[in-house]
Amino acid sequence: KSSHYLEIGPGRGLTLFHAHKLFKHAKGVGPSIDFVNTLVTKYNLNVVNNTFEGFMAGPKDTVDVVGMFHVLEHIYDPYKGLMSIREILRDNGLVVIEVPNILKPFRHLDTYFLRFVHLYNFSPASLKQLLTKCGFDVLYEEDGAHDWNSPQNITVIARKSGLVTGSVNVE
Repeated sequence: KSSHYLEIGPGRGLTLFHAHKLFKHAKGVGPSIDFVNTLVTKYNLNVVNNTFEGFMAGPKDTVDVVGMFHVLEHIYDPYKGLMSIREILRDNGLVVIEVPNILKPFRHLDTYFLRFVHLYNFSPASLKQLLTKCGFDVLYEEDGAHDWNSPQNITVIARKSGLVTGSVNVE
């Protein structure tokens, strides 16, 4: 109840809506003015209209939990993005990430899964390696549903650690 939660890319706001009940402070940041206006006016959620990169230039060491659900694959530089998240997290802060699992494609590859808006694709191993290099310890990992009729996502919970193991060239 005393924790601060930030959701990057809250979409339609379902997770952020529930976070407002669980956390002392819950805020979202999203680039779509239409989604932000809906979340603020219709659901009375605390959401600011900004890009990920623009928002991350703010205060450091102020957030306990960062949620990113289907966002990391859209960021131009995932390494830089996770390092920015690391800066705003308090010591032992958590990041919760969900991304499509490239090893378990869902629906049609060309029209749904491998879309141009997905700048990066992740496997469980590549996501875990990236998080480790950015100074996170992976505490929980789920690699997708097993019935193949459901979306095949990777869900990871990682804790900010004191060790950054190196830089990654993601180009």
